[in-house]
Amino acid sequence: MTTAPAPAGSPASFEEFFHAEYDRLRRMTAMMLAGDVHQADDLVADVFVLLLKRWEHVENPHTWMKAVISRRVIKAGKTHRRNQTRLRQLWATDRHGLADPVLLA
Repeated sequence: MTTAPAPAGSPASFEEFFHAEYDRLRRMTAMMLAGDVHQADDLVADVFVLLLKRWEHVENPHTWMKAVISRRVIKAGKTHRRNQTRLRQLWATDRHGLADPVLLA
């Protein structure tokens, strides 16, 4: 005798979704983050926590996860570029506060 799958929105179906999709979403996220597996682990785990909180209201969890992960990867990229610009400016400034135009390029 087989048991019927858990209805959408139930904890069992979330657990099934998590086990079925985690590795694939982690690989997708790592590829989007240029191979940074550790950052991908953190990001996917955070998004799964959000999904669990909203599980009863999300109609298509796979699409929802991909959309949220994509937005977070884009945001992380913008933050990284902004931080790189700040670091470049910091390193280009000597101890007297004068900027080196060659290093700012």
